[in-house]
Amino acid sequence: MLPFSRPQDDLVPRRQVWEAMSELFLDRDKTDNDIKAIVVVLEASPYNLDQLDFIFHAEVFPALYHNLVMVAGEWGGFDSQWLETRILDCSSEKYPNRFVLWVRRFFLGGVFREWKNIYLQIQRNRRHAQNPS
Repeated sequence: MLPFSRPQDDLVPRRQVWEAMSELFLDRDKTDNDIKAIVVVLEASPYNLDQLDFIFHAEVFPALYHNLVMVAGEWGGFDSQWLETRILDCSSEKYPNRFVLWVRRFFLGGVFREWKNIYLQIQRNRRHAQNPS
């Protein structure tokens, strides 16, 4: 397990996580296969669930939420270099407070429901991998 670090100091594994999570912010419906593909990438990452949750809330969400509120947001996919630059410019070193999280969930609940579903799938899969019965 890599120690958790600032995004700038951990770019190689972070890029894969960012690209997978960015799929949640595209202006289109996600299929079951889309969600499974995201789960596979995140599950294989070196980050634990708390770290993945932090990356979602403090790095990816601040950079990409605007795409969900635009009239005609990006739907095909974000350019990798643009995505990295945008996340590094917008990321926070703090987890958002409860009020900020509530406001985000109130206005953009869909992406949070999708994230929670993915989070729970990774949690189940990792538990099963540790304790196969």
